[in-house]
Order: sequence, then structure tokens, then C-alpha cells
Amino acid sequence: MTDKTNPDEFSYQRQRALFAEEEKTFFIALDGVVDGRAVILAKVRVADVLAPAKEKSIAEKRNLYNQIADMHFDFVLCHPGDLSVICVIVLGSGSQGENKRDQRDVFLAKTCIAANLPLVQFARSLAYDADDIEKRVGRFLPIKSQQVVGQEEPVYMWTKLGLQATAKK
Repeated sequence: MTDKTNPDEFSYQRQRALFAEEEKTFFIALDGVVDGRAVILAKVRVADVLAPAKEKSIAEKRNLYNQIADMHFDFVLCHPGDLSVICVIVLGSGSQGENKRDQRDVFLAKTCIAANLPLVQFARSLAYDADDIEKRVGRFLPIKSQQVVGQEEPVYMWTKLGLQATAKK
């Protein structure tokens, strides 16, 4: 049996990369900070993490679901043993404007507060400070078992040569 796929029916092409540069830079910095204390999942649908409250009517549940159906968290940190959610991370626009992403970020913050789900927001950037990520995300993670005293976490930044880890200045 041969599979004859109609190219007009399935006109898709593969994306060059899963992450934009800022997301990739953040992921690599986050991975260094997490250091096996959590599983990092990326681009997870909000509806896979949150659900409408059980006591709501069917119509209310549908309305609440529709509000989150097309949204995603940039990163979700999960317990390695059971993949239960520890916290979620959103990379915001970094601006204080009234664009759609800012409105989404405010909505997600309120939604996570209502669901008692820790949300950590970072501005989009081509450089991330591992110490800042540790301060903001590390408080939700198990304590590191081995930490070298006096060793500083690197700063990750995207350059023409690719992702570079540099010492803090």
C-alpha cells in the first residue's frame, strides 16, 4: 500500500528552531540554574496546567476554558519524580505598554494567583543573569545538594558567535 499525500492538502514546513533567540538563551540559563532539581517543559498550554473550578456551571467552564485555550506558558518547572507542576515562567515583552502580550501577562498573573500557582515573569532579553534566575525561581526548587562557596553563576548572552556564558562583572 502506498501513501500518496496530496501536497496541497498538507502544505506544512518544518520550523527552523523551537525557540526564538531570547527563549533559547533563557532556557540554557534556566537549565544551568535548575541543575536537575526540576524538569523543564517549554511552551506548555495554559489549559494543560489550569482548569476551570469544579463548582462552575458548564457554560461558565466553557467560557473560562476559552479564555485560556490559545495561551501558553513559556516554561513549566515540574518535580522530577511525578511531573507535578512546581511553578510556571512567562517571558514578557519587557515593555510597560498596552500591547497584547502585556495584557496576556496581566491576565496570566491574575489567573495564577487565583489558582495558587507560582508564576515568575522575566522580560525578554538576549542576556540573562543566572543569579537573578536563581533568586526568583530557586525559592520554589529543592535546595542544591552541592554548591561551591564563592562560585558565581555565569551571565548568559547571545552574541554573533552564539550563546556565550561570561563571568559576572
